[in-house]
Amino acid sequence: MVQGALTTESDCCFASDVKASEVRLGPRNKVLGNLVSAGGLQMAEAGVVRKNVVADGDIVLRAGARVGDLRRLVVICAGGEVRMEQDVAVHGKVVAGRAIFSL
Repeated sequence: MVQGALTTESDCCFASDVKASEVRLGPRNKVLGNLVSAGGLQMAEAGVVRKNVVADGDIVLRAGARVGDLRRLVVICAGGEVRMEQDVAVHGKVVAGRAIFSL
């Protein structure tokens, strides 16, 4: 758990759950647990999250992002919008309070 916002550089790996007030993950970051934000959440290119992604605000998944896998169905849930760029794979369900966009 992070007190405040979390912004990472490229190629970081988190071995368990990540929770912060705002989340901005750099390219090729990997989260092996759940990813939770009290505000907005952005995953940069080729990011991977093994479990659920939840944000009270908007969620942006950049090109090549992966959430879940064939063995574990997950949920992406945003209080606002979910925006997914090209070549994003979600193994499970996507829910948004306002809208879901596939760009």
